Amino acid sequence: MKKQVAIIHFNTPELTEAAICSLRKHGCDWPVTVFDNSDRRPFTKQMEGVTIIDNTRGQVIDFAAELEKYPDREPRFAMLSNFGSFKHIITVQKLWELLPEGFLLMESDVLIRKPIDFLWNEQFAACGKVQRDQPGNHYKIHRLLPFLCYMNVPLLVKHGARYFDQKRCWALQKGEFTRGNWYDTGAALLEDIRRIKPWLVARVYADLGDCYLHYHGGSWKQNDIERQMAWINDHRDLWAASDTDKIDVSENRRDVKSKDVALCAIVRCENKYLPEWIEHHQKLGVKKFFIYDNSRDGDELPADVLGDYGDAVDIIDFRNQGGDLNVQDKAYNDCYTRHGLDYAWIGFLDIDEFVVTKRKGRNVLPTLLNKMNADVVVLSWRVMTDNGLVNYEPNPVRERFTKPLNGIRYPDGKEFVKSFVRGGVFGVLFANHPHCPAYPDTLKVVNANGDPVQKHPTAKPVYEVAWVDHFMTKTAEEFVEKTRRGFPNGQQYTDDYRQKAVDYFFAINKRTPEKEAVLAELSR
Repeated sequence: MKKQVAIIHFNTPELTEAAICSLRKHGCDWPVTVFDNSDRRPFTKQMEGVTIIDNTRGQVIDFAAELEKYPDREPRFAMLSNFGSFKHIITVQKLWELLPEGFLLMESDVLIRKPIDFLWNEQFAACGKVQRDQPGNHYKIHRLLPFLCYMNVPLLVKHGARYFDQKRCWALQKGEFTRGNWYDTGAALLEDIRRIKPWLVARVYADLGDCYLHYHGGSWKQNDIERQMAWINDHRDLWAASDTDKIDVSENRRDVKSKDVALCAIVRCENKYLPEWIEHHQKLGVKKFFIYDNSRDGDELPADVLGDYGDAVDIIDFRNQGGDLNVQDKAYNDCYTRHGLDYAWIGFLDIDEFVVTKRKGRNVLPTLLNKMNADVVVLSWRVMTDNGLVNYEPNPVRERFTKPLNGIRYPDGKEFVKSFVRGGVFGVLFANHPHCPAYPDTLKVVNANGDPVQKHPTAKPVYEVAWVDHFMTKTAEEFVEKTRRGFPNGQQYTDDYRQKAVDYFFAINKRTPEKEAVLAELSR
């Protein structure tokens, strides 16, 4: 059987590199497979004998989709909220498929202290150390520690053992702290080994801790890079082959295929506005449009008006998402996951949002973005009024509505923004709102002037270089249509929502009897 090591990587490339170096220093020259589950800081180090399985965009395991298979999971457990044990357990199970000859599992935040060849022992189903006193383990369930653990995969599979079992995994079952809700990584496997005896036997080493040094929670302390580096440097004797060996802090970007700009939008019943929106942004230099179709039965389809744009437009069927209140975030995340390495920048806009730049030219937007030393560029909204118009006219939006709202709408002097995200960046996740990624504290975010901005869906507006004209209401007639189209949760059908919609319209536009008569349709 081929001797090999498997390391599961979570956003800690410096620790993973030091772990591999410590293996080599203590005589373990076996091939190493790094299963990269990072969403911000991938393992990109080129090292001899190291193979990387890239799961940074869910190419091998889509954890969010896997987790959705368990609707009765207990949501209150903190570890589950960021996938925790579930994410680790299901990855090990996948490694059983990818490395069927067996492997020595090693944590990414472990440094080897002495030779570990003895752990590879094909007489046993598994070799490692057993623990039952970890915090929160009220039921004293034994687990085979994943810090250093040999797994004889052929033998385990032959006798039906499992590393991941949905009935024995942290909080996948609904309820309080029960025994069935506690099973941590390595616990179900050890139980299977003991259940199937005498065909399966685990070799337990009580003194295995002498073989490694553990950072204690490296996978959870992902953002504390300074402390990680201090720990690595304090233990150079365990990984450095010479005094000149050095581990540098890794960047959080990967190379992308082009310098082009793409736009992503999710649409429903907006066919009469789509061609103008696409052609406007094509003139600014946008090369690709990802249109997520969120139509309902009986709705018009964006494909009906987008057939003439060829390869410039991809329509993604995102229908039947009506019960998902986060459908917009979901579409944005899907787009960046699939295409984040294909374009220099991807912008995330609605069809009533048009980018405007002071400079003119066909490639003005790529030129502006590509000179930015940033991961995210946020453009301020400039809210446009209805120009005093009442009814829809089949003229371009940008010709009909030319008057912006005077002043800032919020007392703190801020306005909402929309984002352009650099391709190849790790840490991009739309989760709380569609205006800006949820974790810009790990990214560099600037406005159109190149000034840093803080994590928030709003920012102090700047209109000197570029911004987004937001045609929030258009005319009263179009606003009624938009409001009736509404939101996935159906709140547009409540009386309270209708009244708020009317108040919202007149907070932006001048009140007139003609407009009030049209908006009265909302109450019918």
